Amino acid sequence: MNLDNGVAEKTVILGNKTYELDKLSPEERFRVRHEVMHEKHKGHESMHMEMVLVLLVSLVVCQFVILFWKSYHIRSYQFFTMIAMWLIPFGLSIKFFYFRFIIIWICFTIITAYATRRASRQPIEPNTPR
Repeated sequence: MNLDNGVAEKTVILGNKTYELDKLSPEERFRVRHEVMHEKHKGHESMHMEMVLVLLVSLVVCQFVILFWKSYHIRSYQFFTMIAMWLIPFGLSIKFFYFRFIIIWICFTIITAYATRRASRQPIEPNTPR
């Protein structure tokens, strides 16, 4: 494991101690470099906690935005969710090369489009699929 990470100096000051790396054994050199790395990255734990809080707050806010969208603009909400529920699985199956799913999905789409088209005609014909 290489922990150089910018510690290329021959002398390292860590806290109130000074270490000369060429005079240390490989194990001690590794330990000092490891301590330098931890000293350099001190305070990241609080940053990670802030990132988690931002993620959770944004998820809650997005849920309220979607709820208000659904209650005030139902037609656009339904249209968008219908398109998303069709495109997202299809796009993922194309990305991961699930050819069997793609073929079944296309057949399902064609059959659904046929039944929807026949059902939307006025008057409904007796031989329309149910």
